[in-house]
Amino acid sequence: MLRLKLCPSAQTAHTLLFTLFELARNPSVQTALRDEVTAAYREAQGDVCKLMSSVPLLRAAIKETLRLYPIGVTLQRYPVQDIVIQNYHIPAGTMVMAGLYTMGRSPEIFPEPERYNPGRWLTTDRNYFQAVNFGFGMRQCIGRRVAETEIGIFLVH
Repeated sequence: MLRLKLCPSAQTAHTLLFTLFELARNPSVQTALRDEVTAAYREAQGDVCKLMSSVPLLRAAIKETLRLYPIGVTLQRYPVQDIVIQNYHIPAGTMVMAGLYTMGRSPEIFPEPERYNPGRWLTTDRNYFQAVNFGFGMRQCIGRRVAETEIGIFLVH
């Protein structure tokens, strides 16, 4: 049995709470995830890194939770030069804001957006900018990997 001390922050606790909530509401996803974790646990033989790299549905469930229940409501950027996005001219220095909650529930971006479906993250046709809860590029959250690992290890247990 793996023994790790976990100390979730408010952000990871938020995501954990909503992941457990959605798993409780979706028993088929919960069963599939439990089967995946059980098989990965047997295969890993105590190696946490091997275990965590063998649970794609778990990582997808975390992404799906963050899609539906983002910790931050928006992402903001100030372009350093004039840009044009879908025929809109945005002058340099203007705040550009992406609404994460709205984007995550948009049927134009996600088919059946109100449905909890971690399987949508297991396909290769996903766009990188559909999962930006931790930001992106050089301004991405420095604690992203720690948070994702902490949430994953908690859910494995």
